Amino acid sequence: MRVATVEHAVVGMVATSHEEGYRWIDHLYVAPDLVGRGIGTAPLRDALDGLERPVRLWTFQDNEGARRFYGRHGFKLAQRQALPEFLLSGHETGSLAKFIVDHQAPYAADDWAMAA
Repeated sequence: MRVATVEHAVVGMVATSHEEGYRWIDHLYVAPDLVGRGIGTAPLRDALDGLERPVRLWTFQDNEGARRFYGRHGFKLAQRQALPEFLLSGHETGSLAKFIVDHQAPYAADDWAMAA
């Protein structure tokens, strides 16, 4: 696990794992009041620098901010999956679809294209 700090306070974190031939970004969190300020970029870059490719993660279809963020950092849509029924209770099915995205090449600062 890697953390981001501001004035000695932890304000973000990223956790990774290895499973089935892939390296995974399991969690990337930033304090809600600091989202959109670049706090998540440093731990993500650090994680990507330390992981062999391919790297995968998943995010919800309706989390457009996360999808844009990961797209700016070189991730491309690899697969869309429906979530199990028990996780969909009280939600519209489409809004909670799971998007799996891949990051194949080493991170490049000029790779800002979002997957269509």
